[in-house]
Amino acid sequence: MDINELSHNNSNQTSILAQNSDNAERKLERKFKLRWVLAISCLPLFGIYAAFGIVPQTLTGSIQTETVLEELVLPSAHEAAINNQLEGSVETTKQNFWYKDYVRRDDTLQSLVSRLNIRNREAYDFIRNDQTANEIARSLIPGKRVEAETDIEGNLVSFEYQLTSEQYINIKKTADGYQAEKLVRQLEVRPILKSAKIHSSLFGATDAANIPDSIAIQVADIFFDLVPHFQDLQVLDMGGGFKVPYQSNEKGTDIPLLAKKVGEVLNKFEITYGKKFQVWFEPGKYLVSECGYLI
Repeated sequence: MDINELSHNNSNQTSILAQNSDNAERKLERKFKLRWVLAISCLPLFGIYAAFGIVPQTLTGSIQTETVLEELVLPSAHEAAINNQLEGSVETTKQNFWYKDYVRRDDTLQSLVSRLNIRNREAYDFIRNDQTANEIARSLIPGKRVEAETDIEGNLVSFEYQLTSEQYINIKKTADGYQAEKLVRQLEVRPILKSAKIHSSLFGATDAANIPDSIAIQVADIFFDLVPHFQDLQVLDMGGGFKVPYQSNEKGTDIPLLAKKVGEVLNKFEITYGKKFQVWFEPGKYLVSECGYLI
């Protein structure tokens, strides 16, 4: 054996020893990792065991049972009927709707009923054909107040139409159908004090102070009584200022009634003092409203 063969054998033995040592280290490392994995995986098992260990066993054999009897007081049939009636009336009241409006120009019974959300034909036919209620269709004067109550389906429950300041027609739904009656309001007289300053005309000042036309006529009568105290008086300007409504919720001047009252006052003045009144109209002046022009 020469020196080259000896060195070759030694190198082979050295490489074998190195491989063996590496394999041993790898096996040791694998065993070490496997132990840690087993240890970690066992932790939940120990936790579950501990959880089961602390729960005590439920004992039901020592519990005493007892039967309890209690008498319940039930409402009588009369009380139940009253409660149902009250609940039904409250429910019906919640479902009703109230409407308030005023008669407009060119209004018809159909347009007025439609605007008040009255949808049942029975109510419309009753208002048109009933001996008392049909006066509504014959006296649709702009500015007259009307009120209606309907249910959620638009069926008329009650209806009220103002004929005059004291008289109105009331329609109500009953078990037998609709009924209409003409009623008179029981008015209470209360004194009210109001003051106004006349800037342009008497009626303009009274309208601005919301003084009724009937009171304004009495004020004009007082002014006429002052005429004899002014001997040099040549012109007595009564002015204008009559209110013209241009919205449904505004109250206008009752022109026919006002003309009648003013005519009575003027006739009295002419007879007393022998003087005639004249109507002057300034060119280019006119009243304007949404409904048109009043000259």
